[in-house]
Amino acid sequence: MHTKNNLKETQALQGALQWIRESFNATGGQGSAHSFSPVLGWAKAYPETSGYLVETLLKAAALPGQSDLIDLSVRCLHWLCQIQQPNGAFSGLMVGHSKPSVFNTAQILFGFAAGLTHPAVGNAAERAAWHAAATKALDWLVLQRQPKGGWSTGAYVPEYPDPTYYTRLLWGMLHMADVLRRTDVEAVVHDEMLRYAKRFTPQHSVLEWGFWPDKPAHTHTIAYTLEGFWQLAQRFQAGQVTEQTLLSVETLLHKRAQHGRLAGAYDVHWNADLRYRCVTGHVQLSILCGQIGQWLGRPDLLDAAQSLFDEVAAAQCRLPWSPVYGAIPGSVPFWGPYLRGRFPNWAAKFWVDALMQLHEGQKLI
Repeated sequence: MHTKNNLKETQALQGALQWIRESFNATGGQGSAHSFSPVLGWAKAYPETSGYLVETLLKAAALPGQSDLIDLSVRCLHWLCQIQQPNGAFSGLMVGHSKPSVFNTAQILFGFAAGLTHPAVGNAAERAAWHAAATKALDWLVLQRQPKGGWSTGAYVPEYPDPTYYTRLLWGMLHMADVLRRTDVEAVVHDEMLRYAKRFTPQHSVLEWGFWPDKPAHTHTIAYTLEGFWQLAQRFQAGQVTEQTLLSVETLLHKRAQHGRLAGAYDVHWNADLRYRCVTGHVQLSILCGQIGQWLGRPDLLDAAQSLFDEVAAAQCRLPWSPVYGAIPGSVPFWGPYLRGRFPNWAAKFWVDALMQLHEGQKLI
């Protein structure tokens, strides 16, 4: 029999998955809508997050009553193949834009990797198309790397071409390289990991880990940075990077304890913006703390994973209106500076990921 908390989290998971379905329905199945605004309605499809939603949907498809998510994932991957640029890149921003993005292309690789490694997804022709698309995308990313390291094109902010949250770009590249058995890419990723690792500060923060230079970073990009470092360090057995990442996570949790809650953003000196909570960052950090806690056998980090989720558990929208029911806001309060007044699809993705990880092995649905 479920506890009261498990019942609430079952409803939370069901609601988020249903909202993700609505986000695909809003585009006619052509990717997941970037977000929903009660004022502006549904936005256009967002290729980047549609791509990494696939890995979440395929994992959730194993839950009772969720097998339709397999077909939804296949349709999404088919759509991504259709919109891929001839050189292998994917565009940034929402569908309709043409400027290629290195980060977004790497995040889409997570979706193709999930499709190619799932035993029950796609027929032979579909899997061949995904393989070809992933290969082209990976090749394009390698070609965009500068001779001295880093990427100078395809940035979200053109004058800020090499932020440290690109560790998650590297993770996407490495994950796909493992699927495609591309050992040549491993060396590229390893060298880039070490280059970015030089940006850890004596205060255990990381230089240039936000969307904009010299500004506080939302916990969303802080989480991108740290989870990228963690995954890469484990893959390469890089002890120093593992230690630096752990110290950053521990410092973040210490600052959270000092303030009584996690801030929405921090600068490199750990000055906190406590006006809001970045819900996406909260649940991403819940996932990261859970993974590190499991790896190191640290009950304190497992407790932090649960409490970080609990801190924003009431943020999910419960209004009985399909465009918002089950949705996760960008910020708490809703008018906070991260995705102000919107429910982004990647918030729902990481919310589902966090819930499934917290209850791994339990029958939540």
